Amino acid sequence: MKPSLTLLFSFLFTILTISPLRSEVDCYHDYIAPVAICDAHTVVALSNTGTAKLYATDIDDGSYDNCHLESYQARRMTQGWCPPGVADDTQFRPYVEFCCEDVGQTIWVVLRVTDAHGNYNECMAEVTVQDNSYPEMWCPPNITVSCSFWFGPDALNNPYNRTFGTIAVNGQPRLPIIINDPGNSSYYQPHNWGIDGSAGSGVCGGGNVWVTIPEVIDYRNACGVGIIKRKFYIETGNWSDWCYQTITVKDYSSSYYHIDWPLDYTGDACLYGPEDVDPEDLYPPYNKPTIGGSSGSCSLLGYAHEDLVFTFSDGACKKILREWTVIDWCTYQPNNPWSPGIWHHTQVIKLMNATPPTFVYGCQDVVVDGYEPNCSGRFYQQPPVQDDCTPIEGLKWDYKIDLWSDGSYDINYEGVGQPTVDKILPNGWHKILWNVSDACGNYRTCSYKVHVKDKKAPSPICYYGLSTVVMPLGGMVTIWAKDFNASSYDNCTPAYKLKYSFSENPWEASRTFTCDDLGTVPIQIWVHDEYGNKDYCTTFIKINDNEDACEGMNEVQGIVNTFTEVAVPQVSASMFKIMPDQSLEEDESSSASDATGHFTLGFGTTQYDRMIKLSREGKKLEGISTLDLITLQRHLNGEQTITEPYKLYAADLDGNGRVGANDLLLLKKAILGGFKIPGFKGNLSWIFFGDPCSPEAPLDLFTGMCHNGVEVDHLGTFPASTSFKALKMGDVNADMVNMAWIIKPRTSSSLPIAVREDKANNIYEFIATKDAAIYGFQMSVSHMGINVLAGSLNLDDSNLANDKDGYTNISWGQSSPVNIKAGDVLFSIENLPQDMPFESFLINQEESLYPEIYTEGLDNQLIEFVPFKELNEGVSFESRISPNPFTDVTTLKIIIPAGEDFHLTLHDIKGQELFSRKYVSYTNEAEIVIGSDIISIPGVYYYRVKSNLGELSGKFVRQ
Repeated sequence: MKPSLTLLFSFLFTILTISPLRSEVDCYHDYIAPVAICDAHTVVALSNTGTAKLYATDIDDGSYDNCHLESYQARRMTQGWCPPGVADDTQFRPYVEFCCEDVGQTIWVVLRVTDAHGNYNECMAEVTVQDNSYPEMWCPPNITVSCSFWFGPDALNNPYNRTFGTIAVNGQPRLPIIINDPGNSSYYQPHNWGIDGSAGSGVCGGGNVWVTIPEVIDYRNACGVGIIKRKFYIETGNWSDWCYQTITVKDYSSSYYHIDWPLDYTGDACLYGPEDVDPEDLYPPYNKPTIGGSSGSCSLLGYAHEDLVFTFSDGACKKILREWTVIDWCTYQPNNPWSPGIWHHTQVIKLMNATPPTFVYGCQDVVVDGYEPNCSGRFYQQPPVQDDCTPIEGLKWDYKIDLWSDGSYDINYEGVGQPTVDKILPNGWHKILWNVSDACGNYRTCSYKVHVKDKKAPSPICYYGLSTVVMPLGGMVTIWAKDFNASSYDNCTPAYKLKYSFSENPWEASRTFTCDDLGTVPIQIWVHDEYGNKDYCTTFIKINDNEDACEGMNEVQGIVNTFTEVAVPQVSASMFKIMPDQSLEEDESSSASDATGHFTLGFGTTQYDRMIKLSREGKKLEGISTLDLITLQRHLNGEQTITEPYKLYAADLDGNGRVGANDLLLLKKAILGGFKIPGFKGNLSWIFFGDPCSPEAPLDLFTGMCHNGVEVDHLGTFPASTSFKALKMGDVNADMVNMAWIIKPRTSSSLPIAVREDKANNIYEFIATKDAAIYGFQMSVSHMGINVLAGSLNLDDSNLANDKDGYTNISWGQSSPVNIKAGDVLFSIENLPQDMPFESFLINQEESLYPEIYTEGLDNQLIEFVPFKELNEGVSFESRISPNPFTDVTTLKIIIPAGEDFHLTLHDIKGQELFSRKYVSYTNEAEIVIGSDIISIPGVYYYRVKSNLGELSGKFVRQ
């Protein structure tokens, strides 16, 4: 943009002095300036050159002088932006010039009038410049091209395609139209046909011009000769116009064509019809003719072919003579035998192949099962053969068989199609030689051995039953299978070469019968020939004990422990005999495990394998507490994942093979006594896993293959021993440690809970006596119909249930602890009987929930209910051990006043003392690290701390 100019207006005043001494104007000494009067607004129209002159007199509106006006001049107030040659500056001239850049603007012009004495005056006028010209339009020049000049529809219909030129608008340059058309012999090529047409929107181009080609009229004939008219249409504003360009297409040819015929083709394939080598199946330059050259483009060309097919000609599998014909229908005259415009050519196509057939599976020796009479077998075979070009039905073949492989061929045969041999051959080793050829004369041979082997089983004939007695020493007798042979025979093997056994194993020629077999024993007598064929007959033997040799017992000793190596008493052990059909026949022997988990089973002889199965009734909630519920909840929440397979199995109460929310719901129902209600669908039974099954992953347990019992091999050494792992369903944290196996505390530490009675509101409050982090607790109340009120622990009615035996079970737990302070009300119970000591309704019975509370580290402590008294800061004496369970190292923390001494002892589950030491605490906390140097074997252990303040104890587990 041009910089803006500030207009400064000068006002000229003419002062006329009238001398009283004179009566007329003095024109000889004139000092009076003229009076300048301007036409206030003037309109100027530009000429066709885009310029216009406004003379000074054109804006004068009656200027005058007292004497005589000598001249009129004008100038712009500000510099214009017109092109060079246009007087648009601020100099005074007889006129002011304007141009297209001034159109639509208001131009201020100064008019100066001057008298004969040089006096002058000025005025200003407003000038508006207008462009009232109309556009002009010029079409592109007409053009002539030959038929060989190719162009598409876009070249005709698109106004922006410059093949045949266009109309330049909106300031676009008019470019030359240059066409390279070698087929146009009238001009040197390329030829310049002129420049583009043009169209403007007026002298000054006041608006955009739009150009389209709404119509193309094609007058060419079928050979491409004729004219094409293109209608160009332009419009700008309310004005439009159109014009036509003519394109002439002429035939400059002399009917001469350069034809590139398809080359002869040889293919390495044995194709069986000309359709396999049609032009569309081949690639250039073998597929079809190509027609080129500078002439002959004004034509209507077509081509076709005919094939003659020859078999095994000129060394080829197939030879095809392809006769091509090319016709120019613009020059060819069908009824004129000498007419030009038709050409012929013969293309030779040979289909060759040198690949012989292939035996798909090679030449492998064959074994033939001999079931035919006279010790022979039927040799039937169709060896898979394939060829890359000849189908199976076109193959030729023959074979020769050398009986006994002695170098002399005894059997010959030939055929067409699938090679097939079907001959009866004697038992023994033979040789066959194949020869297979394809349709192109390629062949392949294949030779291999044929072993005809007797497969017909012997015909066993047995004595029906024998009787014998066991020997006095050892209580057994050995019998030979051949003793049962009556007159067995075979088609090929002589009778003296037949072998006999008690089973499919030919080496079991004898069998020893023991006291297990007293009575009638069914048996099978197997007969084996020289080729391994066998069959059997069924008979029996009766074993007698005439001298009472079968007195005495064999023993199997067993032990049953939990997965944490805790002995399980009161387990019923039963023994079953495994019969030949794998069915189980119960022995009379049974036993039960003692307090150390051991049991003994006795049985008679060792003829049969045995199966030992275990079972245990016990209490439904053995080993199950709210701590198991918390452990499972933490597992499902992802806070502490259970990784031990047996714990995951114990948590699968619904038996669906995975642990989920339904198992958590069943476990909660069971703890609250729901297992006593008919229809409870949770599994709270004992499961026993027999060694050597040692599950390493949950899948090993869930498959159910580990708890079907333990087999005892009858060929083993007696007395034998076996072991079982016991698992209580629902005991998720595997803390079953009590030797008596009744519902008693699994810890010797306790946490006092104060009980305060609010008689006015019939409420009993349960108050913490020390700071603690509580995960949960459980207890039972000897009354029904009570309500529980939340305190620091968020209990509600879902945490209690009426037991069918007349008391209420309360269980509360969560996956994260609640930190409470001494004096906090944990929860309250209302609707308990009044004026009764609280000890009367806080029960501890075998079928009730043992009062336990679970604190930091998920340690379970006995709840010690004590009467409420105001809590004062007193002597603190506590213990914690963490982590628990641990793998390598755990830490026992003793909270005790500084200066106090205490005595620490560690014991295993059997009560054996493993560690004993006295300590002096120099601070309020003492920490003792327990590592593998003290506890070297995984298992359950106990600690006991004694001081003047009392005694603390607890359980810990090394994994």
